[in-house]
Amino acid sequence: MAAPGAYRGVAGDIFSAEDHFGTWKTILTRSRSRGELFAGKFLAALTFAVAAMVLLTASDLVAGLLAGTQPVVGLGGQLVPAGHATELVILSWASEVPPVLGFTTLAVFLSVVSRNSLVGVGGTVLITLVLQIVTLINLPEWGQTALLSTPFLAWHGFWAQPAFYGPFWYGLLTCAGWFAVCGAASWLVFRRRTIGGAA
Repeated sequence: MAAPGAYRGVAGDIFSAEDHFGTWKTILTRSRSRGELFAGKFLAALTFAVAAMVLLTASDLVAGLLAGTQPVVGLGGQLVPAGHATELVILSWASEVPPVLGFTTLAVFLSVVSRNSLVGVGGTVLITLVLQIVTLINLPEWGQTALLSTPFLAWHGFWAQPAFYGPFWYGLLTCAGWFAVCGAASWLVFRRRTIGGAA
């Protein structure tokens, strides 16, 4: 499984593009409040990320159906019937959604703080790469669990024999933490920003 990268481009650019084009003062003096504008852009970034995941899941399932209905070999060497494999594919892609949303929120944070699309997009890519490398290091369990990249590996447990779900649940908590911190920090920075005579 691999997370789509397009969400980083949208989330990393969604706020900083307004700085690039100098349009904040115009849109913030319209009928929408600063909070409504932030919520709209934030939800747009999250919606795009989820839509990308749904599209990848659908394409994965279609490719599997076109390949036939033979059993699939699981990570433990066991044969997984086609019907159950379909369920596991959906569950595996669903397990990728929390870390994708976490990285989306991180990209929004970098976009808001830096006011620069290059930092918003490129910074998220760089942090993703560093975290993926650190994931390969033999860290203490608590350190490994705290990384936002670790939950991307939770799907392994679904395909093991016997299956295990601990990494998924721990990853869910990790992603929720990153999401909450980056989201709250983004709003605090955006709320206090001075933009001309805008509210």
